[in-house]
Amino acid sequence: LNTGSSSIKLAIFSFPQQHVLLRAHVDGIGAETVVSLAGGTIPKPLKPHNAALKFLFSHLPKDVSLDSVAHLVVHGGAK
Repeated sequence: LNTGSSSIKLAIFSFPQQHVLLRAHVDGIGAETVVSLAGGTIPKPLKPHNAALKFLFSHLPKDVSLDSVAHLVVHGGAK
C-alpha cells in the first residue's frame, strides 16, 4: 500500500509464491478521480483518502483474503 498526496497504489501478492494477484490504483483524489482495478478504469469522485481506500477494499475479488498489510512511508528529511 502506497499513499501519496492525491493517489493510492496497492498490490496483493500470494505467499510464499510471491505472485501478484491484483494491482490497483486511484489517481486524482479530491479532483478528477480515476480508479484502475482489475484491468479496467472507473471515473469515480472520491475524497478524502479514506473514501478511496474503502472503495478499493469493497471492490476486491471475493476470493482475496488479506493476512497482512504493509505501507510505504517516505520522509522528506530535514529542511
